[in-house]
Amino acid sequence: MIAEYERAKIAERNRRGKLWRSRAGEVIFWKVPYGFRRVPRTGERPAHLQVFEPEAAVVRRIFDAYVRKDISMRQIAIGLSRDGIRSPTGRDLWNTSTISRILHNEAYVGRAHYNRTEVVARHGQTGRRRQVQRPRDQWIAIPVPAILDEAVFEAVKRVSRDNSRWNPRRAEHGHWLLRGLIRCGHCGVSVSCHKMRGRNGTFHRYYYCHNHDPLRAGGEHRRCPERNIRADELDSFVFEQVRNALLRPETLLDGERAVSERREPVDDELLQAQLARLRRKRDAANSERRRIGDLYQAGLVDHGELLHRSKEVRQRMQELEQQRDALVAQRKELARQNALSKRIAGFSESVASGIDRLDFAERQKLLRLVVEQVRVKGWRVDISLRIPLNEDPEPPNSALSSIDRLRSVDRDDQDKVHEWRALVSIDASLKDMAGKGLAEKRGDGWHYIG
Repeated sequence: MIAEYERAKIAERNRRGKLWRSRAGEVIFWKVPYGFRRVPRTGERPAHLQVFEPEAAVVRRIFDAYVRKDISMRQIAIGLSRDGIRSPTGRDLWNTSTISRILHNEAYVGRAHYNRTEVVARHGQTGRRRQVQRPRDQWIAIPVPAILDEAVFEAVKRVSRDNSRWNPRRAEHGHWLLRGLIRCGHCGVSVSCHKMRGRNGTFHRYYYCHNHDPLRAGGEHRRCPERNIRADELDSFVFEQVRNALLRPETLLDGERAVSERREPVDDELLQAQLARLRRKRDAANSERRRIGDLYQAGLVDHGELLHRSKEVRQRMQELEQQRDALVAQRKELARQNALSKRIAGFSESVASGIDRLDFAERQKLLRLVVEQVRVKGWRVDISLRIPLNEDPEPPNSALSSIDRLRSVDRDDQDKVHEWRALVSIDASLKDMAGKGLAEKRGDGWHYIG
């Protein structure tokens, strides 16, 4: 008993000592990330990491291939194995799990961590223990030399999210053009891709709401009433609508103005004339204020009259200033709209030259570039577009609405671009769809034939 107690005390003192040294910035662990070497503690300096350049070059190659060249983890592993580069364990063969750990290791941007895991007993098994991750607020960050920029590391997270969204497992390539873009208009959740065999043995592909499943919806009473959507017909319809919108940029601008409920556009010369009139009225009010002061100095008006008339002039000048600020803001908004029109027209011209020659993969890439989301409810299709602009438009004075806004997003080259967004609401032609046998008239309206 005494020996066990002493052993426990020694282990606890050892654990506390390691925690104290790690909080002081010392590298406690001996197994270091690939690309680093551990320098032992000396009298002048605690144990620390230094970059091992031959392996650091491999790390940079992995991040560059994944972020900028759009190469999968599997292909990266195959390429490293083919080139004879040894893995962190010294093997000739790289695994995708090794690539994944490297891509998500914060040590490469200067943050190694200690106290990330702990050992606990397995549930239902005696004598067996397992390692689990601690809450992140218990991790101890240790500064180490950075091999990569923070922007590259953040880009990895974005690429991983995009891969999960655009390339789900077991999804057939060459089908489901709008995969990842559609949301159910009734319950707002994303839709899944489903392949079903018809009565005649023919396979059809559908988009269906996740909440069709009562278990996912939270009960039969919350099950989504929307029917499955024929993927091939919706893909063709949406692409045709986006194509028409891109070939006629004035339609985008007209639709955006209607959705955001803007006032009728005014001419810049008219705004300039109104500003000139306001300047003349403001100069006249200033002259009137000076004349009132002269009258008071000459003794022609008393102090009470001076205060009353000065207050009237001051109020009039404040109203003129407010009108002037509103006109200046309106003029800036007009200039911004003109700049948007030119840039959207330029984007449309660049797309129009080859849009009819795109294959399936290129069409899908274009839609993912310009379509924010597609909402389908009944036979109403709402397509939210975002148009990437080459230049930064002038920011407006007030915040833009959620339908029309500019926001900064990261690109693969870590530059900043801006997107112009507009909602284009489209109603499908139900009679045309019915003529194709894809919809039928029922008592409560038109329905998909699934």
